[in-house]
Amino acid sequence: MSSVYNDLTLAMKRKTDRIESIKKKIKNKEVMLTVSRVLIYSSVILLIFQLNSLWNKTLSALNNSTFIDSNAILSLFSSLSALQLYTIIILVISIIFHSLYLKSLANLNKEYNSLRIDIISSLERKFCEHKEDCNCKTNYIKYMDELNIDVIFK
Repeated sequence: MSSVYNDLTLAMKRKTDRIESIKKKIKNKEVMLTVSRVLIYSSVILLIFQLNSLWNKTLSALNNSTFIDSNAILSLFSSLSALQLYTIIILVISIIFHSLYLKSLANLNKEYNSLRIDIISSLERKFCEHKEDCNCKTNYIKYMDELNIDVIFK
């Protein structure tokens, strides 16, 4: 890395640093998206099990009465346990964070692709500090491949 990096122009060094930083942020966001998905799925499954008996009570109450009165609805909400309320709160918070992470990831991917295309364009221009022919472009492409950053195909 150091020999490839040291021979780059200042602009390419900054672009390289920036794209590596964005790539790390993307990986972190993907991990957080996975965590939020697990929380959402777990909360939904837990709620299904918790609310099963509540639904059964409600259905039997509705079958026994011809009108739905406000006391039946209030008793439905008062029958929610603290665990069910916490589960619902965790579910709502997880959904909010998941949507925020998705939006953030979309912005990072857009910035990443824009910078990647800019780097690809820079490969066609003055790329390193050498005045003679050198292998800097090839070494740089190999280095970026090691980081799973494609700088060959637009």
